[in-house]
Amino acid sequence: MSAEPLPKVFISRTTAGLASLAEKVSAVLSERGFEIIHQPDFGVEWRKIRHMLMEKVRDADVVLCLVGPAYGFAPRTTIPEFRHPDTGREEFSYTQLEYLIARRLNKPVVSILVPDALCTFARPEDRGTPEQQQLQSDFIRDVIKKDEHVYHEFSGEADLLGAYLLARAGYDL
Repeated sequence: MSAEPLPKVFISRTTAGLASLAEKVSAVLSERGFEIIHQPDFGVEWRKIRHMLMEKVRDADVVLCLVGPAYGFAPRTTIPEFRHPDTGREEFSYTQLEYLIARRLNKPVVSILVPDALCTFARPEDRGTPEQQQLQSDFIRDVIKKDEHVYHEFSGEADLLGAYLLARAGYDL
């Protein structure tokens, strides 16, 4: 009798600040037998990226969002289809859109709020402009923290990597 395969995990993160941590989380989950769905860096226009993200998230069993202070890359246009019902906001980064797409597709989402101390920024400008940092803070406050699957009690990288990251999503790691 063969064992049931472990879920496919889509890891969402910004390149700025979280690429290294995402690689480590991916390695931990892979060692535990999970299949990791990687998102590439973005170099195409929004309509093509939207389709690619919808397919990758649709293929996943669960979406793991590493959420740090950086806003990340964003489409050059607003995205009215994801307008926030309370704030009216239509401007989102790609990682924020991954979260919103996962929610729209009713995928289990685990959001890990990564403290600044665990982020690795190559250059100070990788944190984004003050306006972008505010957009990220607003998204965390208005969307992420209102969700039911938020983890934010990690004191360090070892604590985060050693945690059962997807337990609240119904998966035993």
